[in-house]
Amino acid sequence: MNQKGFSLIEVLIAAALLAMMGGVLFTSLTSALNVTEKAEGISTRHHLIRQALARMSSEMTMAYMSANRNPQNLVVDTQFRGDKNQVSFVAFGGLTHKQDAKESGEREISYFIQDGNLMRREKANPGKALWKEGKAKLVCPKVDKLALKYWNMQTNAWDSIWKTENQDYRTATLPLRVQIELSTKLNDDDIEKITTETQIWLDKPIFLVP
Repeated sequence: MNQKGFSLIEVLIAAALLAMMGGVLFTSLTSALNVTEKAEGISTRHHLIRQALARMSSEMTMAYMSANRNPQNLVVDTQFRGDKNQVSFVAFGGLTHKQDAKESGEREISYFIQDGNLMRREKANPGKALWKEGKAKLVCPKVDKLALKYWNMQTNAWDSIWKTENQDYRTATLPLRVQIELSTKLNDDDIEKITTETQIWLDKPIFLVP
């Protein structure tokens, strides 16, 4: 009775094939995990940027200018300073976080890029020296560029700068709409740009009842 078995060469070939299959499987699994991790990172970046845009839009809708200031004894100033890559304004909607805090519902707000991050500065109770106080806090990390445009109703065009400091506070106007664009690098090559628009409801100076 003849008994047949595997030769040494056959065993070595089978082992080599199994090693090759294992290597291919490991490479595929590693690639899939890298793709999943990259997709999750991009999704997280999109979420953070959209959150930042939503916050900027919400706060900018509440920007205003007062028409009943006293230029002879200016205690509170309300202005709007919009540049290509940063914006500062006075807005309603301030929240008091401490009991009996002497804070009004108005605040000074600034958005700007610092060290590759989108930053926000806020100060309660606007004064006559605007946007010089308050601590800057991180809104969204790894933002390469903040681009802003301001809609001019008189020319029906977008302006890159909108400042009210040198205008008569009784007739100065705010932009009716503001376009906000944030740019971020998703990887070494691709740059993602996400844009939104917001409307400023109180575009003309208002009289505040004391």
